[in-house]
Amino acid sequence: MGFKRLEKLEDINSGALEEIFQREMSRVIANIADPATDARAKRTITLTIEMQPSDDRSNLEVTLRSSTKLASVKEDRGSMRLELTDGGEVVATVREQEPGQMDFSALMQDKEAK
Repeated sequence: MGFKRLEKLEDINSGALEEIFQREMSRVIANIADPATDARAKRTITLTIEMQPSDDRSNLEVTLRSSTKLASVKEDRGSMRLELTDGGEVVATVREQEPGQMDFSALMQDKEAK
C-alpha cells in the first residue's frame, strides 16, 4: 500500500474537509437568503481538524468537525386571549384580524359574485 505526501487540505480524509465546508456553506447561504433572519447578522463556520498521534507517533487519527453559527429567526410578537367556555374549559383564542386593519374579504366576495 503506497502513501501520498500530504500537500493540500483536500488530501485530508479523502477530501472530507471540502465536503463538510460545502455542506455548512450551503446552510449559511440558505440562512442568509431566509427573509425571517436578520440580513446583517454575522454567520460563522468553524472547521476543526483534530489529530491524535499513536503511542509510537507513526500514525495519526484525524477527526474533522464543523460548527456553524447561523442567524436566529427574527422574533414576531402577537397576542392570544384566554377565555373560559360555558363548559368550564380554558381555551386560547386569537384575533381573526388585527386592530386597525380593514377586512376586504366581503368586498372581494361581492365583486367575484357579480
